Amino acid sequence: MYKWVYDKMVEEYQKKEKIDLIHQIMSYSNIEVSDRCFANQCCAGADVCNINEFFEYLQENVGLGDCGILERLKKATSSWEHIRNGLSEMKRDTRVSEAEKDFEKRVSEAKEPYDFI
Repeated sequence: MYKWVYDKMVEEYQKKEKIDLIHQIMSYSNIEVSDRCFANQCCAGADVCNINEFFEYLQENVGLGDCGILERLKKATSSWEHIRNGLSEMKRDTRVSEAEKDFEKRVSEAKEPYDFI
């Protein structure tokens, strides 16, 4: 984060009352909970299984002569793997605590006020 961005954030936060900051943090927390809920529903539900089955079916049943479909299937499969990895990361419980520990470590090791950013 750039120094001017940090300065602007500090300036804005100083203008706010403590209760407003608490509400802002709680709203961020609600977003986090919503993300995890969505990821859990996707990974535990039938949606992921249905799409996986569809890709498996296509891979088994698409004719070898149709290169256009095979190429699109490879791209779609790769994109789907990317989405599944993102969903798995969203539902990982240690994600928030790791970020907090990393931030605390950077703050404790900082020699200048803006070194941890």
